[in-house]
Formats: sequence, C-alpha cells, structure tokens
Amino acid sequence: MLCRDCNKEFKLAKNVKYQRFCSISCRTKFWHRKENRKGNNKICLGCTSEFKAISINQQYCSSSCAAEYRPRITYRIPAKNNPKYARELVYKAVVSKRLKPKPCEICGLSSQFTLAHHRDYSKPYDVNWLCPSCHMKVHIAVKELILC
Repeated sequence: MLCRDCNKEFKLAKNVKYQRFCSISCRTKFWHRKENRKGNNKICLGCTSEFKAISINQQYCSSSCAAEYRPRITYRIPAKNNPKYARELVYKAVVSKRLKPKPCEICGLSSQFTLAHHRDYSKPYDVNWLCPSCHMKVHIAVKELILC
C-alpha cells in the first residue's frame, strides 16, 4: 500500500481493512494542507466562479465576494403592542441614561430597586416605577379585574 502523503510503501496495521497513510504524522500533514482539506468544488453564490471550499458551509469564494453579494439583514419592525420590544426600549434608555428610574410610586422605595411597569405597551416610555413587591401587587390586582 502507498502512503497518500509521502508515497512510501507500508503494510496495513493488524485488524485494519483500509489505511491511507503510513503514520499519524503523514495523515496530519496531508489534511492540514489547504488543497487537501474537506469540501468539494463549489460555485460561488456571488460571482458564480468555481472554487474549492475549505469548509462544508462555505458559500462564497472569498470574504470580499461575500461582503459584496451577501444579502443585507433587514430587521422587522416589531408590533406596537409587543411587550418584549417595549421592555427592550426602556432597558436601552435606562442604560444610555435617557430614562432615569424614580422611587416607587406606591411605597416610595429607593429608585435603585424599582422596576418599569407598562400600562400600555404601545407607549413604551410611559412607565410607572414600582418596587418588586408593589409591582407584583399591581399585576395580581390587574389579573383579578380581568377574571371578574
């Protein structure tokens, strides 16, 4: 049998049906060379030229081709009454210091511990600042009103 890397003749190891390389070092050297890496010849999605892919998932022949032809990611504008979107806007406003937490509107606890409570998610910056216990009480009261 001939080694695929060094072309030396070698004998198969015991209990082995098929062996391509004479040693582990030959196998490692062979697969670390770019021209031998796994990945078939593919056609670039951008310029439509043929190239040998380095990885199975590679779709473009080069990074410049990918940058030029890759579809731009467009973000969907969320619904007006989306709670996650409203919470995210408030969080970003607090972090960027455009919105400052105030003390709890019910018990007056320090603003360090208050949470933003939305009455209407279509108005994300219109919030009531409540401490965790008062916030829970408000939600329980709202649930009881809905269930009645």
